[in-house]
Amino acid sequence: MTHPVHPPKSRQRPGRSGAPLPPVTGGSRQTAAPAPHGGTQAARKGPPMRKSGNRAVNAVVNALLSLLSFIVCFYALEAYFAHRHIDMHPSFRVDGLVEARKRNLPYDTGSRRNAVRFLRSRGIDAYPVVSINQFITSHRPLNSLFPLSGIGNVVTVGGNEMGYFWTYQSDRHGFNNPPEVHDNPVEIAFIGDSYTHGCHVREGGAADAVRERWPRTVNFGWGGTGTLAQLGIFREYVRPLQPEVVLLVWCDNDILNIKQEIKDPVLSAYYGNGAFSQDLLHRVGERNEKLKRLAERALNLVPPEEETLLYKIPRLRHLRFVLGRHIPALPDFLKVHRPNIRRDAGIQRMNIEPGPRPVPPHARPRASSYGNLRDRIRTDDDARAFAVEVMARILREVNGWGGRFLVVFFEGEDPYGIHDAVENAGIETLDVSGDLARAEENGVTVTPLSGSHFNGDGYRVMGEGIVRLLKEKGLNLTAAPPR
Repeated sequence: MTHPVHPPKSRQRPGRSGAPLPPVTGGSRQTAAPAPHGGTQAARKGPPMRKSGNRAVNAVVNALLSLLSFIVCFYALEAYFAHRHIDMHPSFRVDGLVEARKRNLPYDTGSRRNAVRFLRSRGIDAYPVVSINQFITSHRPLNSLFPLSGIGNVVTVGGNEMGYFWTYQSDRHGFNNPPEVHDNPVEIAFIGDSYTHGCHVREGGAADAVRERWPRTVNFGWGGTGTLAQLGIFREYVRPLQPEVVLLVWCDNDILNIKQEIKDPVLSAYYGNGAFSQDLLHRVGERNEKLKRLAERALNLVPPEEETLLYKIPRLRHLRFVLGRHIPALPDFLKVHRPNIRRDAGIQRMNIEPGPRPVPPHARPRASSYGNLRDRIRTDDDARAFAVEVMARILREVNGWGGRFLVVFFEGEDPYGIHDAVENAGIETLDVSGDLARAEENGVTVTPLSGSHFNGDGYRVMGEGIVRLLKEKGLNLTAAPPR
């Protein structure tokens, strides 16, 4: 009997439509039937839809991980710059800090504001040193006050080059002198910039070393001044005293300072008219009051809590400050700006604030002197010739009361040729660069950092060299009593 042959039943699981799925043979891939709208059924239905959702989750996770990586990198850089003490308001030299760490020496990495606040917390009347460069402006009336020194009779706090903030008790006119130096006639008067001021050392500057030999020595040096401002200091403070010896300490950066100082009408007036004066010798109270007011404003520009790392690091202030310095196109809201001392502390308002007295007609400079001065000084050679001319004017005025005027050089190199120019103008000179070189050859460190000011030993060598050269010139001055 013949049995009908039935085709074998398919072992495939039926699809959703009820029709059996085509068998898979030989490991070959079978293409799904085209969908009505041009895709495939597999792309439209079932598990592939769940796979698309996983891709979206993965993308979000990857984006969050990338964002977290960027945040970690940013804060790693912030920690690095904070460790390197890249500060928005630096009061110390980073290379000095690095050198101190190599030698295992202490180094104060705080700010000058906090140094002043610390002294005040101990009951000390302290104020930061005043940089007169910030007062330079081309819009100053002649009867406004241009301070040529700091605040008088206070503890003055300077910057940090040697690992500590240098301080000194200022005299009545704000200079770096013991208070009693004005009680006797002055025999030697120093004028100059920061190297005369005695910046960055506790032990005292070159003038202090000279004072040990001749007590009637007064230091009218002020940091950041050029020859034009030094002419103003000479007219205001030195000429009324008529000392026997006037020493101007020359530094090569005075060339750069001259180019800035000629922009100010009051400073230029000292050159334009020999009779011009602000009468600063008798305006002590007015000058102190205005400078104290400005110093208080400057101290309060940055609140104490903003000086702490707990405030700076979460806000990436170190990193943003570095990026702002090196990427000019960085948006302003990402940059960290230093406080504008001139604007925020009111120095611009002080610059245009008239003084209480009009300038007498005989003391007013010629109307054309200011403009001509700016036009004639454009190059370093122009500034050198102008500096020598100012020195020659000081020489004539000092000779007028029977004194002696000398220019002190301490730098071995002379890139501007100022040394020969001064001697060719008939001005006496003292060169102590050899004393400093010999001291270094004998193992005495006079400049602990490249480009830094002298340390205490350096200033002492400089002062002792001045004493030696003045003795060789046969000066007969009042010596200190023997100890």
